[in-house]
Amino acid sequence: MGGIETLKSNFTSGELAPELHARTDISKFTSGVAKATNMIIMSYGGLRRRPGLAKVTDSKVTTAARLVPFVFNQEQDYLIVMKPLSIDVLKDGVLQSTEVTPYLEAELYDIEVIQSADTMIFAHQNHPPKQLQRQGSDTAWGFASIVFDYT
Repeated sequence: MGGIETLKSNFTSGELAPELHARTDISKFTSGVAKATNMIIMSYGGLRRRPGLAKVTDSKVTTAARLVPFVFNQEQDYLIVMKPLSIDVLKDGVLQSTEVTPYLEAELYDIEVIQSADTMIFAHQNHPPKQLQRQGSDTAWGFASIVFDYT
């Protein structure tokens, strides 16, 4: 005997934390998904598979690098290439900007990264928090310390 099957067509709440499993009393439960590995959640509620990887360039990487996606919206996405002391911003395999950073090779994979809209925040225990901001166009980017206003 099988269980009850429920059809879901709205995933706008995204991937839910395991602690919310079976929490039908929470409104996010009805529009969330348990796992969305390699999926993109569409703004209108559906899901689609994340596109595969593409070859960016033929040049040899001579140093350590960490790749991080930067998705501004569904039409504008970038590849952030974190290298020792710099960040390259690529769009469709073309270098858009290079920003100077304080991060050493040994620190690259210890950096916590989060992105929302046009800003990506970088946090590492050895450095003050920094932000990478898309400043209105594909080629205009800025990398700076975050200024906290305590007033």
